Amino acid sequence: MGLEKLVNVDCANFSDVHVDSIQKAFEIVRNSRTDKSLISVEFWTGDIPLYDVEQDGAILYLNGAINLIFTHFEDVTHQLRTNGNYVLPDQELVVSLKSGNALRTKLSDLNLQEEFIDYGYFDIDTSDYKTLNESQRAFAEYIYRDLKTSMKLLQKFGIGKQRIISLYPTYVKDTVKEIGPFSRACSLELSNQSHSFNAAAYQIVFSFAKIRGVPVEFYKK
Repeated sequence: MGLEKLVNVDCANFSDVHVDSIQKAFEIVRNSRTDKSLISVEFWTGDIPLYDVEQDGAILYLNGAINLIFTHFEDVTHQLRTNGNYVLPDQELVVSLKSGNALRTKLSDLNLQEEFIDYGYFDIDTSDYKTLNESQRAFAEYIYRDLKTSMKLLQKFGIGKQRIISLYPTYVKDTVKEIGPFSRACSLELSNQSHSFNAAAYQIVFSFAKIRGVPVEFYKK
């Protein structure tokens, strides 16, 4: 897939790009190493956050293999707009999102700082990312892959901090008790803004964020 075929489109025009080509966070980060225009642009990514409660507590699964948001766009955006959360249509899809290369994170291990009633954050100092704990680092590596290279790139563009957003464990526990496993959307912005990677996003329809992928007419598996 050549970079020259990749385009950025508004959410309303997401069908202009092939759904299987919509980029995940790590792909946008990787492309930004050679394309400065991707810096300080907000994107909806192909990553899917699944929140559930298991024996060891509230859990977040991040999976880029199943593009849930854009394959169920009308249903997902309606639920997010109405209820703030997306209830998955069947248990088989829940199992799929937990499988493969999905990153499993126990939310209490992220040591989230308070931001709002349902979500919190941890920060990555681009010049001192080695202070991250094991779970925070695994989360960061899911987004940025090679931390050394990615953090050096961000420093080059004057970006000293990346803020990672996730739902609070208590909110997840209370919500799963009511509606079962649920999802939201993920966004990425390589900048000093308050939300660098957000795994708790829901205002996907009311956003200026872009979607990055290959136009349908150029897509080849």
